[in-house]
Amino acid sequence: MHHIYLSSENVRRAMSACAALVMLMLSAIAHAQGGPPLVTDDPDTPGDNHWEINIASIVSHDHQRLTRLSAPDMDINYGWGDRIQLKLDLPISLSHDSDAGWAMGVGSTEFGIKWRFIDGGEDGWSVSTYPQYITGWTHATLRHALADNLHEYFLPVEASKSFGSFKIDGELGRDFVPNGESVWMTGIVLAHDVLEGTEGLFEIHETIGPSGTATLLNLGLHHEFSKDLGLITAVGHEFGPALTNPRGLLVYLGVQVKR
Repeated sequence: MHHIYLSSENVRRAMSACAALVMLMLSAIAHAQGGPPLVTDDPDTPGDNHWEINIASIVSHDHQRLTRLSAPDMDINYGWGDRIQLKLDLPISLSHDSDAGWAMGVGSTEFGIKWRFIDGGEDGWSVSTYPQYITGWTHATLRHALADNLHEYFLPVEASKSFGSFKIDGELGRDFVPNGESVWMTGIVLAHDVLEGTEGLFEIHETIGPSGTATLLNLGLHHEFSKDLGLITAVGHEFGPALTNPRGLLVYLGVQVKR
């Protein structure tokens, strides 16, 4: 596989141009969506006794020449009442390091519970909190680069509101890493209908820590085949100083099943 490398400034300009083109194509009615295939989440929940299952392949390639593939990545969400969501994200991961070669195993597994404590309906503010615990399971998983940390605790707040023809999702949270580097994470999502049943997504997400700031620009699509089945995909590029080890490339391709 051949990799083409461009300067960060040229890539940033190209991504910004693509984002502007997508926004020009958007229709008048917006349906903001956070969560998969994006990094930033939103206050939405599946609804009482409903499921939302995202089955995906996720590829990342960082500047230390580490490639990681999660296939499948099983993101399973259950609505416990109208305002609470329970989450389990379980990936089967492969990693390739230029020195250590290939490794395979269970990657970083996430457990979470979201509570939308303010529900503003279609036009008002909706606000939620979404505590999550992420585990790499074993030290061997870390050695083989299948996970980044043995334990993480992510404590975010999400908000969304309509502004004319736009609806915006925002998230701000603190990622705590015992015996590691804790960081702040913040993101914003804009989404509109591009075609009937197809939604265009644009995300800016930042990770801010002692080593510096990494910025992810993400473009995605959400296409509904039916009310129960959809295609979700995104491609992004992350910029930042070498100490933050940004993901130069991030690709998400999956299906979303609702029951």
